[in-house]
Amino acid sequence: MIKRIVISGGWSYGNLGDEVIAKCTIDLLDRYFPNIEKNYTSYDVGNFKVMHNITAIESVHSVFDRQGYGLNEIDACVANPERYEIKDFADLFDSNTLFIMSGGGYFDGRWYNQFAARIVEMKIANMAKAKTAIIGQSIGPLINHQERELLKGVLEKCDFVNVRDVESRCLLHEILPEKEVSCTSDIAITISDLLCDCSEKDKKRCNLVVQIYTDYVNNGVKGEKNNTLYSKIRKRILLRQYRYDLAWVRLLRKIRKTNKYECNIVLNVQGTGKVKNLHFERYARKLKRLSGCDEINIVNCESVADFCKMLAGAELIISCKMHPLIVSSSYGVKTYALSQHYKIDAYMKWIGRESSCYRNDKFHPKKLVNQILLESDAVQEESNKLVTLRKQEVYQMFDSLFELVYERK
Repeated sequence: MIKRIVISGGWSYGNLGDEVIAKCTIDLLDRYFPNIEKNYTSYDVGNFKVMHNITAIESVHSVFDRQGYGLNEIDACVANPERYEIKDFADLFDSNTLFIMSGGGYFDGRWYNQFAARIVEMKIANMAKAKTAIIGQSIGPLINHQERELLKGVLEKCDFVNVRDVESRCLLHEILPEKEVSCTSDIAITISDLLCDCSEKDKKRCNLVVQIYTDYVNNGVKGEKNNTLYSKIRKRILLRQYRYDLAWVRLLRKIRKTNKYECNIVLNVQGTGKVKNLHFERYARKLKRLSGCDEINIVNCESVADFCKMLAGAELIISCKMHPLIVSSSYGVKTYALSQHYKIDAYMKWIGRESSCYRNDKFHPKKLVNQILLESDAVQEESNKLVTLRKQEVYQMFDSLFELVYERK
C-alpha cells in the first residue's frame, strides 16, 4: 500500500515555465491523492519554498551539479548515498513509496550531470522496492550507447511511463519495444483550470519571449553535448548568433510597422539564490536597442500567478520557449513559435498550431508577420478545442496513475 509519494522535478532553476509544471504537479497530486504524504525535491530549496510555500529537500541533481558528479559516479552513489551527500533523498524510500519524476526533459544526454542524477534517483527507488513513475517527460536526445543502456535499465523497471511528445515515445519504443508508454501533452496545459482569475485579453498586446538559443535540437540517439568547444567554434564560423539576432531585430521592426500591437518582451526567467539568469535580460535589452523599438516593455514576473496573468492577457505570443506557449494557449491566446527544440514542435502539433511553428534557425520575419495579420479566427477556435481535449487527456493520465497507487484494475 502506498503511504508516501516522493516527487522529483526540473523546477527551481529560475525558469518560470518550470514553476508552472511544479504548480500543476502539486495541485494535481493534492487533488488525486489528498491523504498521502508527499515529499518534494528541488534544485534550489529556498526558491521552491518562496514559489510554492512547500519545504523540499535538495535534489540529487543539485548535489551532482555542486560536486561535479556524472556517469562515472552512478554506481558508487547508489551503493553509498551518505558518502555522496544524498542520504536524505535515499532515506525517503521503502516498499510503500511511489517515486514520481514529473515533467521536463531530464533524460537528455546533452546535460551530463543531470542525466546521471536522474538515473541515480530511479536506481535508489528501485533498490528500496518502491514503485516508480515518470509523467510528462521528454526523453532524449541521447549521446551514446552508455546513456542508452542506463536509460533502458531504469525504465524497464518503471511501473508507469508517460511522455509528452510522440518523438519521445518512438525513442522509448526503439529502446524498450515491449514497454507500455502513454503519451499526453505537457501537464502545464492544465494551468488555466488551476489559476482561473486572469485579466481579459488586450487585443493590442503582443507578448514576445526571446532567448539566445541559435541551434535546433532534434531527438534521437546521436546528439551532441551541450556547449562543447566544437559547437561554439562552429556557431561563430557560421555566424549563427549574428543571423539569429538579425532575424529577431527584423521581426520586432515589422511588428512595430503594423501599428497594430504594443509589444512586451516577457522574461520567463527569474533570479534565484543559485541561478541568476541575468544573461536573458541582457539579451532582451540588446534586441530592444538594436531594433530601435524603444517603446517595447521588458517585463519581469516574480510569481507563477503574475506570469500567467501577463501571458493570458495578450492577443498573441511569439516565443522560442515552450512553456510560455503552453501557458498562453491554455488561456486561449494565439501562439506562434520560433522553435529551438523538437519538444516545441511536438506541442504545437498537439494544439493544431504546427503551421505557426517556425524553426529558430530558418524563420523569415516577413512571412510570420503576414501570417499573424491574415490568420482567421476559425484557426484559433479549432486550437482552443484541441487545448480542451489535451487537458482531458492529462486528467485521464492521472486517473491511470490513481489506479496504479490503489492497484485498481
